[in-house]
Amino acid sequence: MGSYKTWEKLLSILNQEYGIQKDLMSVLFLVGIQESGMGFKGFSQEEKTELIKLAEFTLLSRENFYKKIGQDLDHWPIWAENPMKNLPAGQILNTLLKSLVLEYFNELHTKINV
Repeated sequence: MGSYKTWEKLLSILNQEYGIQKDLMSVLFLVGIQESGMGFKGFSQEEKTELIKLAEFTLLSRENFYKKIGQDLDHWPIWAENPMKNLPAGQILNTLLKSLVLEYFNELHTKINV
């Protein structure tokens, strides 16, 4: 599988491979599943929200917006916000996350067959 040069190409591939919707939240959910190591299963709405947050923190830590500082009792990472960086909002944040997702999957597909 080649590199994911565009957001649309990545969405199409993930839709074909995993049947996910072609939107940012669905892709973040998939990243969260990958990062949690839980695999596909039925998730409650609360678990889905936590997986999306895990994905966001993981991706944004690549740009030093967050840093993993430990784990809670359930082995979920604990994150600290970088006070030296202001997290963008709205469309700027979405664009940043999409860019980081592309980077993530480009790196990931060289390690496993995504």
